[in-house]
Amino acid sequence: EKPTEPLRIWEKSMETKSEIRKEIKILRNQVSLEEKAQWDRQIAERFFALPQIKAASDVFCYIDTRKEAGTRPILTELWKEKRFVAVPRVNGREMDFFWIQSLEETAAGSMGILEPQKGRPALCQDGAVILIPGLAFGMDGSRLGYGGGYYDRFLGRLEGTQGKSCLKIGIAYDFQIFETLPKESHDCLLDWILTPTQTIACRRNAYDTN
Repeated sequence: EKPTEPLRIWEKSMETKSEIRKEIKILRNQVSLEEKAQWDRQIAERFFALPQIKAASDVFCYIDTRKEAGTRPILTELWKEKRFVAVPRVNGREMDFFWIQSLEETAAGSMGILEPQKGRPALCQDGAVILIPGLAFGMDGSRLGYGGGYYDRFLGRLEGTQGKSCLKIGIAYDFQIFETLPKESHDCLLDWILTPTQTIACRRNAYDTN
């Protein structure tokens, strides 16, 4: 039965990645459009409340699909504030970002996800903010994606370039948060995770419920 309130923290560290993915997809599909809209607004409020966001001019942001934690309210506000916004496009096994100024500059790609059709390639400079999707997130900054490895490869490329100090933020609904997740040596840890009810500082092992 679906909970009426967002779950706080799941402590199911012994589950396999495939089991976690299956569970989260089931729960995510049960989210109503009204709940999704409300939770997405709350996540956006927490995003813009972060001090680091006030100073950031470049934001790399995914476009949500299939009931993912939504980025539309964030994108709308970023463009209203005249920030530089880049969104991803898949090219084979790699993923690159391009600057755009509205969703009208996108179209459905090979996986049905909106992707930029034109725009200048975006180089991730130090101090940029990267919003990262996922199916599940650990309190330590670990992340479980969809299995394609696109973000892991993209973030791995940054570790040896000028973008190594980019701020990496995951956004999720509360039922997607775990105490710990299975991790591998090549996984990139996040700096923050935002949910409708929590602002989680991963690297400091603390979180704020206000």
